[in-house]
This record gives sequence, structure tokens and C-alpha cells, in this order.
Amino acid sequence: MDCEGLKMGVSCSEAFNYVNTFSGMRDMVRTLKGSNREALENLFFAYYCIIATYKSENAIKVLMNVYHDLGFSELECVEILEQATGIKKEML
Repeated sequence: MDCEGLKMGVSCSEAFNYVNTFSGMRDMVRTLKGSNREALENLFFAYYCIIATYKSENAIKVLMNVYHDLGFSELECVEILEQATGIKKEML
């Protein structure tokens, strides 16, 4: 996540300090809207990897809702995962 933050001109310590100012998830999403789309795509995979370690379906739903609010479709999120992993996912 630090690498993607640097692409947006934000150091790790700046990001940490800034995140502490959010009052909640919606506030954070509002702030991220309009950010560099490529960086958001790369962050999606990083977030997904972190969440996948917990094997929580609810956490995946939260991530998908956040990215939906940021303007990403479910298909786009699946494509990000496919591109990052090289594994094709069949949509139901």
C-alpha cells in the first residue's frame, strides 16, 4: 500500500496520520473519490490479499461496496484479480 500511496504523492507516515482523521468508512470513500484510478486498482489487489487471509465473506462484501462507491463495477474488480493472479474467475 505504501508503493501505491507514493504513486499518489503520499508518504506512508502522511497516509497513516491522514487515515486517523477519518470518522468512518464513508468519509474515507469520499476522500478517495477522484484518486488516481490505476493506484486504486493496485490498492484493490493489496486490500483483497489482506482480506483473503481472514477468509471473511463479509469483509469481501465491504471491499466490493467500497470499490462500487469509488466507481468500480464487480466485473472490473474481478478483472483486476484476474490480471494480478493470472487466474480466470467464472462469474455466476
